[in-house]
Order: sequence, then structure tokens, then C-alpha cells
Amino acid sequence: MSMKSVELILPAALTTPAEARAVVEAIGSDLPEPVLIDVKLLMTELVANALKHASRGIQAVIIRITRNHFVRVEVLDPGPMFNPDPRPPGTGTGSGRGLFLVDAVANAWGVEPEEAGKKVWFELRVAAGKEGDVSL
Repeated sequence: MSMKSVELILPAALTTPAEARAVVEAIGSDLPEPVLIDVKLLMTELVANALKHASRGIQAVIIRITRNHFVRVEVLDPGPMFNPDPRPPGTGTGSGRGLFLVDAVANAWGVEPEEAGKKVWFELRVAAGKEGDVSL
């Protein structure tokens, strides 16, 4: 069983990060455990950020998960664009910690404008097999 991509539209609620993690576990059950743990960790940060910073009038968070040689997670919300400032924990204000984590763990990540807000995304490499390739 191989899931290439999925899009979730979850209500903006306190349970949203847990629901998103459950979906990742379901569609990523064949991923290497360290990759799955990292995907769930980073996605939880991005979903929590979306809920925290875009709470004014936000109805839902859209999460797109795509798989090939990388696992790519995109979290879309109607909040304003921002310049990512991944600060290490303990510096400045209380925000920025989640992006510091994403910056430290992900192979690539970014913030892009979307039609009605912004998209924060990250990619994690799925460990290659003996042939140097992954059949997902």
C-alpha cells in the first residue's frame, strides 16, 4: 500500500494537531520510525503555529501531505504572510521556537503566500534503500 498524497481540511480546534498526527500515522505506517516521528513532530509545530497566529476568524487548517523520495507537509491557513525567523529557544519573545525546530530537523522548509493566506511547508528525506532508491 502506497499513499502518494492526501489533503486534510481540519476544523480549527485544540484537537487538530492530534487529528493530523493520527492521519500521518495511518498513511505513513510503512515509513522508517525516525522519519515518522520527525514528520509528526514538525507537523504538530506547524499546525499549532497556524492555530495560534491565525486564530482570528480561522475556520479550518488545510494540511497537504505528499510522498515520494521525500515526505512533504504543507500547512495552509488564512493568516498573514510573515518572514520566518527561526530563533533558538530562549532568545527574544516566546515565538519562533517551532520554526527553529523545523529548521534544525527538516531537509528543506519555507513560507509562501497562498490565495487566501499563507502556506508553511517542510520536506524530510525518506532514507534510501540498498539500491539508493525508495519505492514508495
